[in-house]
Amino acid sequence: MKTLFTLIITISIILIGSNSGKAQAQDTIPQKEISHFSKWLNIDDIKAEKVSRIQSAYKSAIKKLVADTVLTEEEKHLKVVGLISEKNRQLENLLDKNQQQKIIPTTERIPPALPTDHIKTLKP
Repeated sequence: MKTLFTLIITISIILIGSNSGKAQAQDTIPQKEISHFSKWLNIDDIKAEKVSRIQSAYKSAIKKLVADTVLTEEEKHLKVVGLISEKNRQLENLLDKNQQQKIIPTTERIPPALPTDHIKTLKP
């Protein structure tokens, strides 16, 4: 009986220890990312945390979109463009132009809409 009790306590300690280690590992990843953004973009930790949240939300939304089997490829493409635009808009409100150039990949830079008032309509 004493052996069984000792075994249960030992297993409990091992499980509690392994779960707390995972929690620490998960907590340090965002902190490392925040520190990276802070140094790389030369911003304070508060802004770096906002950048990290924007990036994480974007990545999460992209993963969900890719996993969606109901949408057509064209619908997915349009949603991706929308997600990129939203992420870029949020980053533009937070960072200056130089910082934006560093963090927004060239493949995700969507040019602003061109004015159409100079285009003449063709009459048949």
